[in-house]
Amino acid sequence: MMFELLVALKYLVPRKKQLSVSVISLISALVISLVVWLILVFFSVTNGLEKSWVQKLVSLTAPVRITPTDAYYDSYYYRIDSLAEASNYSSKSLREKLAASTADPYDPDSDEEIPPFWPAKDHDAHGRLKDLAREAVLAAEEAGANAAPFETSVATLRLNLKREGEKLSSMSQSAYLASLDPSNKDIHTSLLEPTVDDVDNLARQGYSLEGAAITALTPLHPYRIPEELLPKEGSATVVVVRKGDKALYAYLPATSGEVDSLAQILESQWKSWGAQVEKNPIDFSLPLYLPQGALLSVASEQEGVFQIDAQFQDVRLKGPVSLDGLKVAACKGCKKPDTHLKPLASAEAIFLPKPFREAGVRAGDEGVIAYTMPTTSTMQEQRIPVVVRGFYDQGIVPIGGRLVMARPELVANVMNAYDAAESSLMSGIDVRFEDFERADEVKSRILASLEERGVAPYWHVETFREYAFTKDLLQQLRSEKNLFSLISVVIIIVACSNIISMLIILVNDKKVEIGILRSMGASSLSIAAIFAFCGLTMGLAGSLLGLVLALLTLSNLDALVSLISFIQGHELFNSHFFGEVIPNELSGEALSFVITATVMLSLISGIVPALKACMLKPSQILRADG
Repeated sequence: MMFELLVALKYLVPRKKQLSVSVISLISALVISLVVWLILVFFSVTNGLEKSWVQKLVSLTAPVRITPTDAYYDSYYYRIDSLAEASNYSSKSLREKLAASTADPYDPDSDEEIPPFWPAKDHDAHGRLKDLAREAVLAAEEAGANAAPFETSVATLRLNLKREGEKLSSMSQSAYLASLDPSNKDIHTSLLEPTVDDVDNLARQGYSLEGAAITALTPLHPYRIPEELLPKEGSATVVVVRKGDKALYAYLPATSGEVDSLAQILESQWKSWGAQVEKNPIDFSLPLYLPQGALLSVASEQEGVFQIDAQFQDVRLKGPVSLDGLKVAACKGCKKPDTHLKPLASAEAIFLPKPFREAGVRAGDEGVIAYTMPTTSTMQEQRIPVVVRGFYDQGIVPIGGRLVMARPELVANVMNAYDAAESSLMSGIDVRFEDFERADEVKSRILASLEERGVAPYWHVETFREYAFTKDLLQQLRSEKNLFSLISVVIIIVACSNIISMLIILVNDKKVEIGILRSMGASSLSIAAIFAFCGLTMGLAGSLLGLVLALLTLSNLDALVSLISFIQGHELFNSHFFGEVIPNELSGEALSFVITATVMLSLISGIVPALKACMLKPSQILRADG
């Protein structure tokens, strides 16, 4: 086959005598490369986005969930707690069931008689009451996964938004409460890093962010420099505001180069007051102010007191200040908060979804979670103090914009005010493992284990693709992906059809050479292989060029997206839906799909001209040429 390949490469090399063929072959290869480039970029980005969406969904929920069925809530195992003094005559959540020392808390000597219409006990092989919750956990662990209970409830979130220099405002929002499993490592990927505003608000409320250090402060408005910060001597050029013969204030810029621009700004501000602005040497007897935008370097901080050490021209400001009139301008070590939620002071720590941050909420904002609990005479509102610990990206979870993550103990308190049997979403068991693509396999193993243990009727097992609140969306994403794959194949077919035209022209152009090769003993199969290799070579060349273009595009995707966003005047990818970062890794799945499809179709495109070439009779060709 080496001879046929060399002849095919010789035919594809551009020559003056076959200029038309060379131009068509070049255009065909370029068209294929453009198609490969577009498909690789499109599928790499969309596959990356889909993977990111699913990862966020799984981090907030779980790849597989086990939830109680109606049979569970009708079982003796669940209902017996309402009759047992040891259970305080109240039904227990799954978390409480798993923590209980015994599956059957009923004491026939002290508890009231069990009604005759109640379901019978479900015994194990040893004659003991089956611990349905523990059996479900064991089934998950037997499938090679980790299992932990979850609770979901509803409440009202009320927050007080205290901002320096602004009127106190509040926010009230109906919300879903979800328990945050400390062992869930995936949730950390969805957490958002704190902003400078978050650090500032935490510091004002008396909280600190672990590992974060405030490095600079800046004035909220023109800031009068405390006398204890001023040195006894120093030289600087200041901007003095004077009314008549009396100097009122002096503003100290950081460098002498900022004096003129600051003077122009102050002149426009004070002109209506009949004041004059002039540049003078510093006079420490005047009230000295720092303009907005000035930076005060922080040497250290302790209990809300910041030690300042900053240089303004030849004046060194050094000493303690508070946040009155100042705000945090910079910090270091501001990393994602720990997911092990602990009460901050007397309030419960919570995580809020990203829309709350966009609505003006900051870490450190305080409020309450309110819910109603029935009493003997009326419904009474209960309030639990909370403080915002941080924020997370909720991805495509439909209820994610109102999903508050809190400690399991807090959610359990709220959930106890409702009847858990009203909704299967109230509680269940999260099943976690490394690769969420194994969800179907793990589900099958859990179902088999539950069946073997005789508790399958009490549990419903579903993967993340089957959750009621995401099922339709994920199915739509998969349908669109299949549709785009079909469209891509059609586009590749159209691109490869140029190869047929080019090779037919090449066959007509090389009739004499074909006749000579046949007369010298070349077989029909050898002639067909030459033109098949021509089509295959063009397909490979176009694919490789398209791959290089795709890699260059993906490596500079952020710059390209920014350029297109600037041209059209708005974001190309809405961060609310697509996230803060657009995936730019080449998809192996897309690469294998497009290369395989292109090479196969290019090879098929070369078959028709190859058949025409091998059917030519050498005697007729040479006689016609002679």
